[in-house]
Amino acid sequence: MQPLSSVQLAVINRIEEFWHKNETWPPRDFFDRAGFDIAENLKHETFHLALVKRGIQIPVVSDRSVEVIPDGLTAEQVAAITTIVNFEDRRPRPVKLRELGITPTQWGGWLKQKEFKDFLQQMTATHLQDVLHVANEGLLNAVDRGDVNAIKFYHELTGRYTQESGSMQNLKVVVAKLIESVQRNVKDPDVLRAISADFEIILAGGTLAQPVRQIEGAI
Repeated sequence: MQPLSSVQLAVINRIEEFWHKNETWPPRDFFDRAGFDIAENLKHETFHLALVKRGIQIPVVSDRSVEVIPDGLTAEQVAAITTIVNFEDRRPRPVKLRELGITPTQWGGWLKQKEFKDFLQQMTATHLQDVLHVANEGLLNAVDRGDVNAIKFYHELTGRYTQESGSMQNLKVVVAKLIESVQRNVKDPDVLRAISADFEIILAGGTLAQPVRQIEGAI
């Protein structure tokens, strides 16, 4: 393969930096300011391959404009995603990528491509639902073994017990005793009703309105 010149190497580095910062191919003036003919250099096999290996989406370039490749993923990208999200294959991700001939650098570059990232997230969410039975099976097995944490989580999951239920009950007891104390010491029925209404708001998780400050000397 043809070797790269120092200028080409410098431009490749600048393109890679721009790609990771902006998640898109640089605009035309990015190259024009440097006097670099990007259309001609993309015909250079080594230059083109260097960008591909960095996971940078190569545009279709004409003499007058730069156009991004039409939406869609390459067969290599689809194969990489479907292999990575296959959770039945328990091999580490670097091993999977190496088998496909994909470097971590290339994978990292692909993650800056919107179509690639969207498809990866979609496939991950789908597979998460597909393996839900595995999580349920693991929980039931742990419960069967007598795992206390698993049993507690199972009861929380089924609504039979929650950690907050005991705390909330204790809080209600405290509030009830506070109300009893207020009723013994406050005789004004309007004040009692206002205090009771405030306690109901607090227990419901609401926020009390700020009191209106009375300005001294106001009529």
